[in-house]
Amino acid sequence: MPNGEVSSFTYDATMDKQIIRELLQHYIEMTEMWKVDQELGNRCRDILAKLIPTQISAKTGRVMEWIEDYAETEVQHRHVSHLYGLYPSSEISMLQTPALAEADKKTLVSRGDGATGWSLAWKINMWNRLHDGNHSYLLFQHLISDKTLPNLFDYHPPFQIDGNFGVTAALAEMCLQSHVRDKEENYIIELLPALGDKMPDGKIKGLKARGNIEVDITWGKGQLKQAVLKPKYHGNVVVRYRNKTIQLKSDDKGQIDIGPELF
Repeated sequence: MPNGEVSSFTYDATMDKQIIRELLQHYIEMTEMWKVDQELGNRCRDILAKLIPTQISAKTGRVMEWIEDYAETEVQHRHVSHLYGLYPSSEISMLQTPALAEADKKTLVSRGDGATGWSLAWKINMWNRLHDGNHSYLLFQHLISDKTLPNLFDYHPPFQIDGNFGVTAALAEMCLQSHVRDKEENYIIELLPALGDKMPDGKIKGLKARGNIEVDITWGKGQLKQAVLKPKYHGNVVVRYRNKTIQLKSDDKGQIDIGPELF
């Protein structure tokens, strides 16, 4: 606090508002999709309009964790709760909110890479969302080498399943992300958005992109070789690789074959 007092409680914490915002937005989307609870949906819109957005500190350029720009007492604490908007939420993204994404990056750098297993898994996912595959891979190595027991349990200590589930989610998001929508509300399927230099060759099958689309990807020498998309619907499919976004349609078999020549 400005007077030097240290407090453990606050109002309007950034993570709280990000979770509330996400909940209300999902509820509004549900009311529009199913044509129900319109009155309550309007109340949610009114509340959303009054919520203070995620803020960037004028002093540090980092995301503010609290309603006021307090000095941090544990600069390298393993928690990064105020980056919930980056992951697992989709409020902040490289494609649509680059300034906030840069502030999130500065926050992660400030907090450092030290963490317990579950926190490392969370940070790997955040670096994935920032499209920094090399940093993601660095933390992945750290998690496997230093925070994983011989039986593959995540070492918290003694054990926390969040680290195991979190790192599998992270490996999937190195290869495929689909949390951002375009202006027409199509999910943008990002191929190999966070592939590090130490993963030059590989393939992955059976990933699921939002919108109920199965995705297989093969790559070599750090480049996309082929992607096969199998949407469970007929319509537009928006795909992004590197810095180019294209819109495609599934064929009669409900399949889309994509090669690097399209980008």
